[in-house]
Amino acid sequence: MAITLIALGETHESAAAVMDIAPLAVLSALSDASRDLDAASSLAADPDPAVVHAAYRHPGFPLPYPDHHPSPALTSRERLVLLAHSGGFALDHMSQSRDIPLQRLTEADEQLLIKFKARNPAHAVRRGWQLGLFNRQEDRYSPPPQRR
Repeated sequence: MAITLIALGETHESAAAVMDIAPLAVLSALSDASRDLDAASSLAADPDPAVVHAAYRHPGFPLPYPDHHPSPALTSRERLVLLAHSGGFALDHMSQSRDIPLQRLTEADEQLLIKFKARNPAHAVRRGWQLGLFNRQEDRYSPPPQRR
């Protein structure tokens, strides 16, 4: 239940309140799930989005209801940020490895959250799944089909 609440954009504290457990128990559950799903990179500033992504990739975890509205058009940087979140990579690591100014990636992250109407990166990953940008057959970002 912790993964689902985090995927819905809840914080550890609000998820703990809903579950009537201590916030540390939520963190422990997410840490266990991350290890079990081999989810988060050691480069993750926030491992939650990678745990959400790994859970949705797992055939035993229910997928979120699809959103049949067209996916918002994403820039290449917004797609990179979404992939970084889903893979558990911090934006500063992506900035260094791709030689892109961190400010540009931060701006792309803000725009991604706005376009997806997401509360945080874990929620953005869920929205990516809902919009069909990820699937279980391909472990990578799948661009939406072109509208005619």
